[in-house]
Amino acid sequence: MPNYPAVAIGRAPAHAPRRARLFLLLPRCFFSALSTLFIATLLWLPLQVRAAVSAAPESAQATSAEPDLLQPESGLTLADALTQLLRNNPQLKLADLTLSDANLALTQASMAPAKTLSLTLDNLTGSADLQNGRQLEAGLTLSSVLERGDRQSQRQALARSVYAQAEVQRRANALAEIAALSDLFIRALTRQQQTELAANALESARAVVADVTARVTQGAAPAAEQWRAEAALLQAEVDLSQWQSERDVLRQQLARYLNPNKNPEAAAMTPLRGDLFRLATLPDYTQTLQALRNSPDHQLLALQAQQQQAQSALTRSQSATDLQWQLGLTWGNERNSTALNAGLSVPLFSGERNRAALQQALNNETRAGLEQQLGEREREQVFFAVWSERQQAAAALSRYQQSLIPLLTRAVRDTRNAYLRGRYGYSEWASAQQALLQAQFQAIDSAARAQLAHTRLEQMSGLALTDDNRHASDQPLTFTQDH
Repeated sequence: MPNYPAVAIGRAPAHAPRRARLFLLLPRCFFSALSTLFIATLLWLPLQVRAAVSAAPESAQATSAEPDLLQPESGLTLADALTQLLRNNPQLKLADLTLSDANLALTQASMAPAKTLSLTLDNLTGSADLQNGRQLEAGLTLSSVLERGDRQSQRQALARSVYAQAEVQRRANALAEIAALSDLFIRALTRQQQTELAANALESARAVVADVTARVTQGAAPAAEQWRAEAALLQAEVDLSQWQSERDVLRQQLARYLNPNKNPEAAAMTPLRGDLFRLATLPDYTQTLQALRNSPDHQLLALQAQQQQAQSALTRSQSATDLQWQLGLTWGNERNSTALNAGLSVPLFSGERNRAALQQALNNETRAGLEQQLGEREREQVFFAVWSERQQAAAALSRYQQSLIPLLTRAVRDTRNAYLRGRYGYSEWASAQQALLQAQFQAIDSAARAQLAHTRLEQMSGLALTDDNRHASDQPLTFTQDH
């Protein structure tokens, strides 16, 4: 047997060639690298799992939360607010449930009177000849009511009236919610505009103090003028603080209206975007009055009257006598016989018993018609008053922008120049500034009144009232959001 030298696994003998020794070292290098990689993986994996677990709540919260439309860096527009309102408003969800109930009631009203199947067992047991069911009689009877006076059709008409009323009420509720949000948005935007004007007035007051102080230092004006200018500066700071407080309160109310869980501090920092001074031109009064007569609120008045008419018709149909019928089979054990039975029941004096209910229904029908007339007349009067308010506010805003404010701006500039040259005193300059600031605040107030009246008109008419485009009531309110 040949004598082979002993060779350890993984180690090349000293006399082996160099290539053979490298070939024998490769398995050791491979297993060593694999072990190192395995250990590094065991150390790295727990760190990644821990990081993923810690980041999971934040990621889940960011994924599950709805997109927040109240972003301070971008500002909130009316379109964004309306989108969030229509998506999450509980009032509209309640209206959907009411509409669903009305639909179910309509389905129920379409059903015919129920049929009854009765099984009777007579002489089931007893004494003497009646023992063990010798004279047992079994009866199977089918019975129902034959309605007269077209009762089923009248029930369906009443249910359809209730369904139509619920459907229009849903549209009216949507318009009311949109108008309420638009009203709050306009008032908040007005306070924001007034706050910006107060901030500009504060900067102007600082500049006035600097000019007056320079003249007092030069000896060209008494020190009392500097004190008055400094007092006016303090008053401007107080006014700005008050405007800021009212602005923040309205912003918080707007944010809580859209999202009750909104952080009040974050809501107060959220600016609003909107052009308060851009007014849409209304169509003529005749067209808008016709839109009012076709509005959901007007339709509700008419539908309420129609519902009372349907109720009266149903009550009148109940004066007709209903026929109760039954048809059955009877089997007798004693003779092993079968008999056919029929029956008919007629209530007496149904019309007399229903006379009071019918008269009450007719009174309600008359009352609903009168309430419809009074309601339509009152709504048209309110509509005309709001229309006049809107036109007056728009005309006042136009006068302020085109005439009064430019004149007062020129007066303030000329008065300041005259004061710096010593021709006027501080009182003339301060009076001109106060008149300009008051006119600017009144212009903002006129714009706000015009926008609020316009929103009210659109709610009452159910249309987006513009001069060139009028949409259906599912796209109301054309208050401009962006600059």
